[in-house]
Amino acid sequence: MKKIVVCVGGFLLGLSLWGQRVNHPALLFTKERVEAAKARVQSDTCMARCWADIRKVADAALEKNDLNRSDYLALAYLMTDDRRYADRLKSILQSVTQVRTWGSEEMLSRKPVWRADLGLSHKCLMAALAYDAIYETLSSRERKELAEDLLRLGVEPSLGDWVLEPTRIHSLNSMGHNWWTSCVYNGGMLAMALQNELPEAVEWVETLNEAMPEWFGFAGDVLQAKIKSFDEAGGMYESLNYANFGIQEALQYRIAWQNTHPGRKAPELPQLERLPDYFVQVCYPRTGILYNLNFGDSHKNVTAESSMMLLYALGIRRPEILWYINIATAISVTARWDSFTCRIAVRHPPCRTWLLRACLPISAGP
Repeated sequence: MKKIVVCVGGFLLGLSLWGQRVNHPALLFTKERVEAAKARVQSDTCMARCWADIRKVADAALEKNDLNRSDYLALAYLMTDDRRYADRLKSILQSVTQVRTWGSEEMLSRKPVWRADLGLSHKCLMAALAYDAIYETLSSRERKELAEDLLRLGVEPSLGDWVLEPTRIHSLNSMGHNWWTSCVYNGGMLAMALQNELPEAVEWVETLNEAMPEWFGFAGDVLQAKIKSFDEAGGMYESLNYANFGIQEALQYRIAWQNTHPGRKAPELPQLERLPDYFVQVCYPRTGILYNLNFGDSHKNVTAESSMMLLYALGIRRPEILWYINIATAISVTARWDSFTCRIAVRHPPCRTWLLRACLPISAGP
């Protein structure tokens, strides 16, 4: 009788894990979004020009082993089915995983040691998009070997430093600004990409999903002079540029979670409904590119366009979001993409923005 129970239990567990398998590509560059982009390129000349520029970047990346261009290569492969892009991505992943650590010398010299920072976070995101895009071109052995190396270099340092016990060294009280969402949720994106090969990642992905309301709802800490993250009107104390960065890192993960968990409902985030008002109220419409109120090391031309697109993609279909995106791209889109690349390429590369834009019910620009 015991053997029967064990066998049935094992069978049910297997079914449960199979039901949580990721059908790649599934994170951001989904089959549906890619098909929508292909159709948009045929009907929208501005989108076609932007796609041509993006493909030029991807073509140039074919000659290098640059992980930072993995999102371009991934999108180019999914848009064209050209195996050159997939082969280059595989070469990049195999190359960048032959090192001891992805951590920076500065952070690794701290006490306690910080294994994961923004640089490692970006590597996690790029590796996740690459692995997700070429998953079906890899053999079972290649998938498993890459997954184990990416766990060691990216997932474990990120989630181990920032979320999981007993190794966690950060908290919302100490590091609850935009670093938290970037390090946590880009590490989570990589865990999500790897969960077919790493069953333990399934639980981690769920943990991060359930933790998101804590970041948006952080009420502050009087003893440590920490103010709440978002006020009643939706504004964030870190100002537009920093707010947009932190928010987009969280919302990218939320979209990827929804893509990989069809039929499941994500935790409520009431703050999202108020964010469009905040972004609109701190902008300064004018002739040409939109200005925004910022401070310190930011710039008046930085906008919250990426977060607005992500909000719309998540179902917040407010007309002011479309208005904002149109105003934000009031000048030549191609020129703006070039300046955007130079300005904050590490934070939100244009190919991801472009794919979101392809799914909006508005023109890409002039």
